[in-house]
Amino acid sequence: MKIQTKKLTTTAIFAAIICVVTAFVAVPAPAIGNINLGDIFILCAAWLLGPWGAVAAGIGSCLADLLSGFAVYAPATLVIKAIMALACYYFFSFLKKFVKHLIFSRLLSALVAEAIMVMGYFIYESILYDISTALASIPFNLIQGSACLFIGTFCSILLYKSQAIRNFSKEFTVI
Repeated sequence: MKIQTKKLTTTAIFAAIICVVTAFVAVPAPAIGNINLGDIFILCAAWLLGPWGAVAAGIGSCLADLLSGFAVYAPATLVIKAIMALACYYFFSFLKKFVKHLIFSRLLSALVAEAIMVMGYFIYESILYDISTALASIPFNLIQGSACLFIGTFCSILLYKSQAIRNFSKEFTVI
């Protein structure tokens, strides 16, 4: 029971961090929305919490859309960010069995996750608006994804160096 409480509270903390960073640490992109840094914490949540990271990613990002005035994106964000975190975790788990350096496993799993984000929003915006609007958002999503990919990997390395996180992560997944 104790481990379930720990997972639930850690998931809630990550959801709150993702929400705050996504909603309030963002670079405005005209006519598109924001380029935000929330994906950094989505990637870290996926690596640290495993499937629970998907819950944090979906809820935190969805709440950020609601708080930021982008409610039209909230349903898609809930699904896209949750799938993104799940893909990141499962791809990382698969890769770390074959790749000796965990940094490469993190980078590749983050690349897959960010590709899902770019494609997910492209598909959603194609349905919501039109193809030209969806195409116009791709460069901004690529910039966001690239920045978060590298910063998230760097942050996970720093987190892993913390003894508290290493002890903590034994109960969840290997960061």
